[in-house]
Amino acid sequence: MLKRDQWLDLARKLDWDFSYVDPKEVYPEVLSGKPWLPHSEWKDWDEPYRTSYAEYVVNQHAKEASVQAVREAVGRVEDYQALDPSWINGLKLHAATLPLAEFAAVIGNLRAARFGRDSAWRTTAAFGALDETRHAQIPLLLMHDLVRWSPQFDWTHRFFHTDNWVAIAGRHLVDELLLTSNPIEFAIATNFVFETGFTNLQFVGLS
Repeated sequence: MLKRDQWLDLARKLDWDFSYVDPKEVYPEVLSGKPWLPHSEWKDWDEPYRTSYAEYVVNQHAKEASVQAVREAVGRVEDYQALDPSWINGLKLHAATLPLAEFAAVIGNLRAARFGRDSAWRTTAAFGALDETRHAQIPLLLMHDLVRWSPQFDWTHRFFHTDNWVAIAGRHLVDELLLTSNPIEFAIATNFVFETGFTNLQFVGLS
């Protein structure tokens, strides 16, 4: 039996040259991004995210156990009542913006999984879409449990669509960064702006 390192690159880099259609019809520049390089140029691309689907599932299963532990801790009324009101209000705002932003990241990843120019990149984007789906579901689950302590946690579903200036700014950011970007723009922007700036700063503020 082959060892992992002997078959992983073959599985990740499995791709083909089109003989029946122009590659620009399969990967139009407007959807795949600039510069539009020949397929041969992408064969040397080394996608740093290296995992198989089986490994991905094992890792996510372990994370699910952690989420359940957090859910049980967050739902205790004595812990909720001990929190500072300003922290709770920050959590409400965080919960109101995060799920739909993460769902937009699902769409961005799925576009990259279809129009990314390298097969390993497309595989990573497919994993990314699964990841962001969970990231959208988890705050909805956790905040739904808190509605019993404060009905404002229902904003998790509503605030993003209001005309509040924070919601409007958030929608514009998400639209340009995640929903209308091509795979190249998406790959750069999500790492340097969304994950580093938006997500990490929120979590630092809430910690």
